[in-house]
Amino acid sequence: MANSAVEATVTFDGHKVSIEYSEGEGEGEGEIKPLIEFLFGDLPVEQIATNEATFVIERPTGQDNWQLHRNQSKLFSGKDLNGLGNTLGGEVLFTLIENNQSGMAIHAGLVSTKDSSILLPADSGSGKSSVTTWLLTQGWYYHTDELVIINLQNGALKAFTRPLNIKSHGLAPIGEIFDLNSHHGELRASNMVTMIPHRLVNPSYREEIPPLSAIVFPHYSKDSEPGIQKISGAEAGLELMRSNVIARNLPGHGFSDVTRLVRRLPAYRLHYQHFDDLPSLFKQVNL
Repeated sequence: MANSAVEATVTFDGHKVSIEYSEGEGEGEGEIKPLIEFLFGDLPVEQIATNEATFVIERPTGQDNWQLHRNQSKLFSGKDLNGLGNTLGGEVLFTLIENNQSGMAIHAGLVSTKDSSILLPADSGSGKSSVTTWLLTQGWYYHTDELVIINLQNGALKAFTRPLNIKSHGLAPIGEIFDLNSHHGELRASNMVTMIPHRLVNPSYREEIPPLSAIVFPHYSKDSEPGIQKISGAEAGLELMRSNVIARNLPGHGFSDVTRLVRRLPAYRLHYQHFDDLPSLFKQVNL
């Protein structure tokens, strides 16, 4: 490591990673701490957590490329610090949940009103983050656009709160509902993803998450007819199992836990082409 080595920690649901970096005097130094705060600043600090891995960020003397390593394995090398941040965010999240056995880890967005929450599970590219962003413009509280832990014992929710991650093909539609240009300096864009601080979209934020009231599976398609359909528990269970990212850690791969969840909650399959479709469709969701 270069001079003035620093270690930051990120914790989530009983697990911890360390991030080592240096704050020297070379060009670009001093940028790592703000990047880490940008990525993980909304995650509560947990005093008791199992250390899972150490990440190292450095830019070797005489080189232009930033490098990211985890336990000696190189994960990123390049000049784009935001690209490094995108890689770091994903790798830290995976590391924090890969040994988690306390609950179902669902690849999903999560938003809430005063007393109820909606889970938005979906595959990457299905419009999950875009629908989450639209709901924020309608006054919903933000919790995550990526991952939710549902505790197996009591059903409590924990959200991996991070900046909104909008893929390149989703930026133009987002620009129609949120003024990206006015906030250009507060965004972090890489080749694949633009990261948007959620407070820019809706300044109201709270850590407390009310109980789930509904599950909505969003599917963006420019070719399909917009609509929302209430689906059976069996259909919802199959869809939710696809989003259960660490099912291997759970008894029976979490199937019985998913079944219990979908039996008590209404679930919907949502198809949309444009944000203009969403107001009338969400009016049909029973909260």
